Amino acid sequence: MLPTIKTPEYDLTLPISKEVVTYRPFLVREEKMFMMLKEGTDQSHILNNMKKVVSQCIVNGPDVNKISYNDFEYLFLNMRIRSIGEEIDLHIKCDACEKPTPVSVSLEDVVVKVKDGDTDQKKIMVNDEVGVICSPMKMQNVGDALVNAEKDPINAVIHFIDSVFTKDQVYKFDEVDYKEKKAFVDSLNMKVVTEIIEFVDGLPAAEADIKYTCASCGHSSTYNVKGLQNFFT
Repeated sequence: MLPTIKTPEYDLTLPISKEVVTYRPFLVREEKMFMMLKEGTDQSHILNNMKKVVSQCIVNGPDVNKISYNDFEYLFLNMRIRSIGEEIDLHIKCDACEKPTPVSVSLEDVVVKVKDGDTDQKKIMVNDEVGVICSPMKMQNVGDALVNAEKDPINAVIHFIDSVFTKDQVYKFDEVDYKEKKAFVDSLNMKVVTEIIEFVDGLPAAEADIKYTCASCGHSSTYNVKGLQNFFT
């Protein structure tokens, strides 16, 4: 009988929720799924399957659907580092000649980016009587957010509103039906929407600025790599 291979386990504190997750690295079965996902173009399908893979690798910790997208990025990248190492190879299109050039990206640099930013909720006053509490988007809402963002980018802020409050009452946004939430967001002025977007932009994100020299034309530039799809190569 072949020996049983013991899989190492690691502890990680999520940057936003501060919850501790015990996880294992990706194994061959997970890597096979990533190989199939790389060929896909449906972002919602890719993220849903990434959630399944990450859930399989959590030994002890919160439900993946209940954590924020930003915590999920951080967890995924740390799993990736423990699984394949710090370096990944990407092909970046040159902004001068538009030909692809190979670059090596350190995932450690990306993880540092994830640690940056304001991770607290933010209170924004709509007027003297009504305000909103913004919070990072939960993973359970990512699929809907992607669909909404394609149809109406402004209404994507729906997924970053935790609650609406007045002097006397607090309304949890996830307890309100979508039609009512959309009507509320449509009634906001652009100053409030801009503040919500600035809050979202200030959250930790999986991104890195990559300096490269084009292998074809010799042009040197910097390319911003952002989004989980770029980091499960």
